[in-house]
Amino acid sequence: MFNSDILDTVIGVVVIYLELSLICTMITELMALWSKQRPKELAKGIGELLTSPELVEKFFAHPLIKGLRPDGRRPSYIPSRTFALTLMDIVRRNSFDGAVQVATQAVGDKEKLQAEAQAALEAASAALAQTQTVRQAADAAVTAAGVKEKPAAIMAAQEAASTEATAETAKRDAQTKLADATKAKADADASLAQISPDAEAARQAEAAAQTAEKNAKANPNDATLQTAASDARKTADEAAEKLCPSPGSMLTGARDMVAGVESSVVPPQLQVALLALMDNAGKDVSKAQANLEQWFNDAMDRVSGVYKRKSQVFIVIIAVLVTVLANVDTLQVADALTGDKAVRDSLVAAAPELAKRSQPAGTPTPTPTPTPTPTPTPTPAPGGAEQTAPPPASPASPTDQPAAPSDSPSIDSIRASLAKLNELGLPIGYIRVCSTREEEDADLCATGVEARVAETEAEVQKAEAGVEKSAADLQTAEADLEKLKAAKQKADQDLESAQTSHNNATGDKKVTQEALNRAKSAQAMIQRGLERAQAVLSRATRASEHSLAELSKAQKSSEQALIKAAEVKKIQTSFLVAEAEAKLDPQDPAKQEKVIAARGDADRIAKCPACRKASELSASQRNRRMPTTGNYKLLSKDFGHAVVAFARDCAKLVYSHWLGWLMTALALSLGAPFWFDTLNRLMVIRSTIKPSEKSLKQESKD
Repeated sequence: MFNSDILDTVIGVVVIYLELSLICTMITELMALWSKQRPKELAKGIGELLTSPELVEKFFAHPLIKGLRPDGRRPSYIPSRTFALTLMDIVRRNSFDGAVQVATQAVGDKEKLQAEAQAALEAASAALAQTQTVRQAADAAVTAAGVKEKPAAIMAAQEAASTEATAETAKRDAQTKLADATKAKADADASLAQISPDAEAARQAEAAAQTAEKNAKANPNDATLQTAASDARKTADEAAEKLCPSPGSMLTGARDMVAGVESSVVPPQLQVALLALMDNAGKDVSKAQANLEQWFNDAMDRVSGVYKRKSQVFIVIIAVLVTVLANVDTLQVADALTGDKAVRDSLVAAAPELAKRSQPAGTPTPTPTPTPTPTPTPTPAPGGAEQTAPPPASPASPTDQPAAPSDSPSIDSIRASLAKLNELGLPIGYIRVCSTREEEDADLCATGVEARVAETEAEVQKAEAGVEKSAADLQTAEADLEKLKAAKQKADQDLESAQTSHNNATGDKKVTQEALNRAKSAQAMIQRGLERAQAVLSRATRASEHSLAELSKAQKSSEQALIKAAEVKKIQTSFLVAEAEAKLDPQDPAKQEKVIAARGDADRIAKCPACRKASELSASQRNRRMPTTGNYKLLSKDFGHAVVAFARDCAKLVYSHWLGWLMTALALSLGAPFWFDTLNRLMVIRSTIKPSEKSLKQESKD
């Protein structure tokens, strides 16, 4: 099983990756927001579908589309159902020729039905006349027939009468159909007579509206033109409303409307596509709408793929910039986490909270719980399905419905994330090293000197307390040693007396032998105590010497700080004196120059420079030095030397960090969802490991 320290180090590195990936994601979101990339890509995809700039403008001006973004901007996401409804509404509202064509076709159909009914009536009349002739002949045959032929003649006469009745019924039906067809023909003529002027009026109103909108767009500051455009559009909508088919119209009528729509409004390519989708639906209106939605979704999938590829390129570039600008070297971070348990533990403790903050909206955070196997429990996704982790890293596309983020990306959120990274104490970022002049200013800065004086005074007090304590410990150790020396002398005497008694004893020497053994044991114990006391005395002596050295060092530092404080006080006093003298004699140029120089010195020491002395940096910190121009100035004759010095520092940085930077940049390019998933899996694995439990030692079987 993994060693817990190694696993915690890996978790710490993943936490850094996740935090930086979130920063890259926020930067990408801000760039997409500022550049309006998603609405642009969506509009481009809609334009490829509709193939007409005029139709695209109508599409985005439609109330269903404008309602997606009340702020007046173009939306970055359009539901497929909204697209289908909007497109069909635009088509039917602009199908002027189609309405006339449908009405004309209806007149032709009714004329055909009327002619068929007239022909059927004539055929029925001829059949009736023929059956009447047959019946009359049959009646005459009955009269002329003899006794034997009478029954057959009567039967023939009855059949002829039945046929005549059937012919009369067919004639009446034909007359009814002819009347209905004649009425339908009249209604169709009336509808055509009404639709023709309405279509012409709608066409003229639409043309006038487009002209007014064009003029208003060319002169956005002219309120009169804006009002005229709005009124013209309202009039055009009202005129088009008269031609709109009802929501319950059959799909056949809608197809005819599309087939006869003006080519200037709907391009031929779009007509062909719409007719193909409608023909595939047959007579099912719902299927026609589903075909339109699927057509839109397929096109938007291609747009999403293009957008994601472009976004991935931007993410890689941003990952490289964030890595270099923040100086995040994976190797240095891992080394620091390996050697600093406190930082490692703080990162591991912050991992669950970071995972919750980084999780996509709507998806519960899988909480790692100790289980026999490190398999995460599936969590319900927003759509109802189960998932064990978020999907792989992929930039949000313009057609993906955006989930509401917990924190909207902003400059402040990016700064807050960077501040959290700086608080971890990891070797991240750059260290600005003081120049020669800044080191002098750092030695004399007022706030720094005051802090240094207070610090050295505290160090002196601490050193004095240490000296007093070490002196007391030394005195106690000396007293204990003297006591043990006296006890040692007494033990030696007791041992010598016991030895003499044992040698002089006669008979059984068991008692004297026991006394001799006790005396030897006491002497050995006192000898060990004496050795320990001598060791304690030696340590106390060294501690006393060390505390005296620390006191001397602290006193020296305090004296130096007081000297610096005196210099600062002198500069400040000089400025006050020069300022007072200049006020007394404002006409003296020498005093004015003196006060200007004194003010410059006072201002220079008023605040400590934001840098660190090179002598105070460790070897690892020197590798994080911010590139500088050294003691040269760019805007001077030393321009070339300054550039060379800056380039030399940059080359040293690249040489020291290129591998760690490369690892970090590649990791960040994987995206925040990938590291979110990885962090959750590692936390689940870590929850199954109990480093404090060790296997019990088995007793030997021998």
